[in-house]
Amino acid sequence: MPHPSFRLLVANAGNPLNWELLGAGLALAGLIILGALTIYWVGRWLKQPPPPPIRPEQQLSQYRTLYDSGEITKEEFDSIRIQLEKKASLPPPSPPDPK
Repeated sequence: MPHPSFRLLVANAGNPLNWELLGAGLALAGLIILGALTIYWVGRWLKQPPPPPIRPEQQLSQYRTLYDSGEITKEEFDSIRIQLEKKASLPPPSPPDPK
């Protein structure tokens, strides 16, 4: 007595196009392409250089605009200004020594 899967294979021999298998194959190919595109996009995103840091003078200008429009109080602006002035007076960090 032949195996049941053999009977199924022989029964479908007259129909050379198995729609379920074709659909599963196309779905698998689509998932593989989607995965490859995701890996490509993430790789490009990770290789982007970081944005340049905002200088304390630029930050102070932005906070002054907020103060002028009334979004922050004078006390908040003065506190921020003092912190940014301290930050601006610090020397820039030195690069690490290459080994």
